[in-house]
Amino acid sequence: MNRKGDVPTTLVFVGALILVITALWIFATYDGRFVQPLESSDLLFNSEKAIDSYINSNLEIFMKEAKIISSGNLEDNFKASANKHDLRIENTNLFGLIRNGKFSLILEGEDYVLRIDNVIIKSENESGKLVRIFNIELRFDENGNRI
Repeated sequence: MNRKGDVPTTLVFVGALILVITALWIFATYDGRFVQPLESSDLLFNSEKAIDSYINSNLEIFMKEAKIISSGNLEDNFKASANKHDLRIENTNLFGLIRNGKFSLILEGEDYVLRIDNVIIKSENESGKLVRIFNIELRFDENGNRI
């Protein structure tokens, strides 16, 4: 008898068996999603928090710079400071609102109240999009520090 083909045939059978078992394991463990939604939504919220922090810290910087410039109107100095720091990021309309004068800076006692309405923050990734529209109202002391 000629037994030269027994080893290659056995190897083909073992290889096919391994492929079938691997395919069955993939079918059994696949949950139907390519992206895990919890991880993706965490990325969206972390991005939104970063932009929110960026907005708050920048508003305090603009106010401090506007207070340092003693000449002229405080609102004009605030607007000039914002325009100087404008990075033209697309995730928020804050700088556009300030550039167009759609904010109020009111003196209440010794404190200043900054109010900006309809600020938009957008966060987006492959699993979804988050858009938040809100109003900002911050109080500053006479030195431009946030209270």
